[in-house]
Amino acid sequence: MSGDEPSVMSDVPRPGRTYGESDSSVALLIAAMPEEFEPLKARLGDARSVQFPGIHDAVVGRHGGKTILLLLSGIGLVNAAHAATVGLCLGPSVVSDGTGNGGATSDGNSDCTSTQPAQPGEIGCVMSIGTAGVVPGRASIGDVVVSEKVVPGDFDLTAFGYERGQVPGLTAGYPGDRDLLAAADAFGAKALGFVSVDRFVGIPEAAAIREIFPDASVVDMESSALAQTAVLHETPFISVRSVTDVIGESETSVHLDEVDNSSEQAATAALDILGRV
Repeated sequence: MSGDEPSVMSDVPRPGRTYGESDSSVALLIAAMPEEFEPLKARLGDARSVQFPGIHDAVVGRHGGKTILLLLSGIGLVNAAHAATVGLCLGPSVVSDGTGNGGATSDGNSDCTSTQPAQPGEIGCVMSIGTAGVVPGRASIGDVVVSEKVVPGDFDLTAFGYERGQVPGLTAGYPGDRDLLAAADAFGAKALGFVSVDRFVGIPEAAAIREIFPDASVVDMESSALAQTAVLHETPFISVRSVTDVIGESETSVHLDEVDNSSEQAATAALDILGRV
């Protein structure tokens, strides 16, 4: 950078609808790891495999009267953003007719720019599913937590007057959809602040995370990328995670034996939350 303030886009609008206003549309669920993907896949009725470019696994199925598109993204922010973009752009045509044309227009370009409310067969919400760590005292191993707000933890333009984690043209953090948060509260999940970083957070990083983001309780590696992509597509978002570890608790703080149990809990919670909206 030259030292001048970076150019700022005009403000990007928040999602123009809530999930409850488009509940006849498709719910796009994204898991990073096979351990998080498989419990959800097993719970879907009428499930069929579909294919997307760069996506490890994908299925379309039904649960509680809703159509669900479930993607296995791979771990990390870039994989997550790619999966959300592919699902939002190509998902509707794959769900409706099994092709990968991506809702292409007559000139062959993918139509991902609509600002109209979601219609049946379109993507009505993006949901991040899986496991996560928490800072001490905010939740316990095995708790289900949902994103009240998600912040990109590695993004830093504070030198130019932005808040830590604020991307120019966007707000400082991306709130969860109010209808999905209300359903999560009815389920008994804890609504907490999330921060996403592209690295495993152990003891050396735990104190810094708590100092920089005092309102953040949950740490993962995908939710902010999924949330930001959903915002850019004006689509409601929430992250649903089950806690596997307390960050900074020990040098190897992840309780690997908890991943399978926590993934089952997250899958149950996600489908219950969708069923309440």
